[in-house]
Amino acid sequence: MSYFLIIVSAVLLNTANYFPELYLFSWIGFIPLFYAFDYLSNNKKLNFSRESKVFASSFLSNDRYKFNKLGDPSNNNQFNIKNNFFLKGYIFGFLYTALSALFLYHPLQLHTDLSILSIILILTALFAAISIIYALFFSFYFRTFRSFNPFIFSLAWLILSFIRYKLLFFFPIGYLAPAQAEFIHFIQLADLGGFWLLTFSIVLGNSLLYQIIFKKRKRKSALIYTVILGLIISSYGFYSLDKYGEKNDFEKVEIGIITTDINQEDKWLFINIEENIKFTLDSADKLNGSKVIFAPETNITFDLIEEEGKRNEFLKKVEDNFESPIQIGSLASREYSSPPKYNSSFLISERGEILNRYDKNRLVYFGETYPLRELYKELLSMNFNSLNSGDKITVFSYKNLSWKTMICSEILYSDYVNKKIDKSNFLFNQVNEGWFRNSRLLNNMMWNNAVLRAVETRRSLVKAGNQAYDGAIDLSGSYKKTPAEMNYHNLEIRLNSDTTLYSRLENYIEITLLFLTLLSIIFIIYRIYIIVFG
Repeated sequence: MSYFLIIVSAVLLNTANYFPELYLFSWIGFIPLFYAFDYLSNNKKLNFSRESKVFASSFLSNDRYKFNKLGDPSNNNQFNIKNNFFLKGYIFGFLYTALSALFLYHPLQLHTDLSILSIILILTALFAAISIIYALFFSFYFRTFRSFNPFIFSLAWLILSFIRYKLLFFFPIGYLAPAQAEFIHFIQLADLGGFWLLTFSIVLGNSLLYQIIFKKRKRKSALIYTVILGLIISSYGFYSLDKYGEKNDFEKVEIGIITTDINQEDKWLFINIEENIKFTLDSADKLNGSKVIFAPETNITFDLIEEEGKRNEFLKKVEDNFESPIQIGSLASREYSSPPKYNSSFLISERGEILNRYDKNRLVYFGETYPLRELYKELLSMNFNSLNSGDKITVFSYKNLSWKTMICSEILYSDYVNKKIDKSNFLFNQVNEGWFRNSRLLNNMMWNNAVLRAVETRRSLVKAGNQAYDGAIDLSGSYKKTPAEMNYHNLEIRLNSDTTLYSRLENYIEITLLFLTLLSIIFIIYRIYIIVFG
């Protein structure tokens, strides 16, 4: 039964990733997991000094040992200690990770020559490796704290999320907070503590509900804390929605976005280069009244730097057709440099001049780049396409507008979005999600993170892409998605230059989490020392 509950928990915590309107499932998703770890039968505090060596000998065992509160197996006053925390944590971690990242199959299939079986094995190995972190977390936590404390567990999970965020930076997937994008009142807290505060609150809500349901002696206090948490969420939510709502006087500007629905296999065919250019140029008739026009990632499918003849021809056509600047995307070289290329974004004026350029800084592992790719080529004799990463952040500007561009997956990194945010009065997320074959899971994840970034920074966010959810997200997190059947859109956004508390304190929050992480590591080492040496 406990393993079934673990499966239920992993599914519940991932439900909102597939169906965002079911965000409340995340607030009960941990409850089956808590029950599976049998807190009901293990809520007596053992004598630490008497049982330390038994703990050490049983740490990796799946047997059951019976102890009384003094650690005497012969005493009749007994209760069970289940010694499969590691295995249960591992199973949960694998299922939770896999369900949040199934879409990774598609870019591997498109980017490499690997067989279906090889791709499945690679992803299985990846999920299995990540799962070790969850196994260690649950094993150490549930062996250390014998009585359940909602605040300690929520803080421990927050530290786990921080470790994952820093250690597994190439895998910014499977976090709780982004899936709450539809919980409009709750996500207002993000401008105070970012997705870290949201993560802590979600886990705390789960923990308090668990106590209310299963812990009679703790029910009253848990109920009080739950009411307080609810009041904080609702009161700050109403306050923020009123402050950043449509009725407030923020400067407005009209922008244009181009959206496409082109299969990845067709997009990069040589015969479609001119068609892609024409599609971009045709937007002039629809969007010339906009202050700036935004196009999807790599909407121009030739090297804008290396192919000088095509570049000059394209820039001349921009000058002839456009009355507004346009920001386009291209896989481009740097001054005729040799491959690999950069994933780049160019701002082109209505006079056909390249005003500025940004090269994507954070590339997608197993998509745009591969760790140890030269070793893979040697061992597998396979071709792994890879790009160069940029090394600086570019803030684009035009007249009184300034904006920061995040290309595709960069929107998933809260700390990266916050860099130079004070120099920007709105955000632009330029994407091509065609690599994922219209994956509902991927589309939801990207859009939800964009909503969260808009609230964290209190910046309107424009999203333009290929086979993606596109549109404009307001300062409050409310949004307008573009109709799927249309390709050219005029949208109004509101500008804001004030920085949020989270944007100002984001570095300090990370330092605090790092300090707590180090304290936790010291505490774990101390526990292991006591267990081993008594």
